[in-house]
Amino acid sequence: MNPESQKQYSPSIWNKRLPVDQVVPAHGEFLAKKSDQARQKLPTYTFKFSESDPEQSIEIAFLNPNSFSVSDLKNSFNFNGRKIFVYLHGGYWQWGSFKDSIFMSENFCSKNIITVAIGYTIAPNASMSEIFNQVERAIAKILENSGNSEIYICGHSAGGHLATMHNSRVRNI
Repeated sequence: MNPESQKQYSPSIWNKRLPVDQVVPAHGEFLAKKSDQARQKLPTYTFKFSESDPEQSIEIAFLNPNSFSVSDLKNSFNFNGRKIFVYLHGGYWQWGSFKDSIFMSENFCSKNIITVAIGYTIAPNASMSEIFNQVERAIAKILENSGNSEIYICGHSAGGHLATMHNSRVRNI
């Protein structure tokens, strides 16, 4: 890639606060710290789709215990009609985790919006098709338990791509 294109397509280069090689690790540390802080203040529930791959999970953060209920016997949960913000992490499909993706949940939960972070196996341990199928399975589980809840699905970078792929395949969301 020529230097001008590299500059245009590499936001890390634009950063003025940190050396280029420290930008992405610092971003990851920030997300992990803020997610851990949210976890200390809010109740959360993690639903695992795979025991062998813990990244195939969703983490649900909520403010009020009445806004969410879990039935472990049925492997189901109920959002009790609350709005749901679903977030897919970025990271070039090769980095990131649902564990570092509830950093925004305090803000949403303060407005009675449940936050759900979706995890997926990252490349090269999974193909794009496998990653997308894992995301589809997680969203289907959320929809299955959503009742009359309004659902907002979004993501950052690779997660935004996955959310767009999902949203483009669904006609009535």
